[in-house]
Amino acid sequence: VSRIGDLTALVDSGAVTSAIRYDLVRDSGLAMRQTTKRWVCADGAAEGVVWIIGLTVLYKERLVRLPEVGVFRNMQLDFLLGMEWIDAANVAVMTENGKGMVVLRNKDGSLVTKEDRVERTKEELHSPTSVKETGEGNGTRR
Repeated sequence: VSRIGDLTALVDSGAVTSAIRYDLVRDSGLAMRQTTKRWVCADGAAEGVVWIIGLTVLYKERLVRLPEVGVFRNMQLDFLLGMEWIDAANVAVMTENGKGMVVLRNKDGSLVTKEDRVERTKEELHSPTSVKETGEGNGTRR
């Protein structure tokens, strides 16, 4: 997460929007806006969101700007990514052998396969905008 660092997130297809714990953003320098919105949690309890923050999330090669992430003081999770992130990142949430996973999708909506990833990596290595050639030291493109 830009200006916050690496976080473990719960990807929740039942959540309409994303949320983050207050202590993770408190000292980030990111602007938080006060709000009176009330969110309904999975257990039916209405929670008052004190702040909304805009965050940029990098997952694999997908960079997604989330303009309204709820900031909760008493959240048990570090970070929750909801449907707006799932849609914007163009990923699918699936299970295989009883284990949940997030799978990237191609532009046409099909799932990215291992072969697609290998082919994409070969293309990127020979691309004039590859990570090595642009001098980016953190492995991401800007």
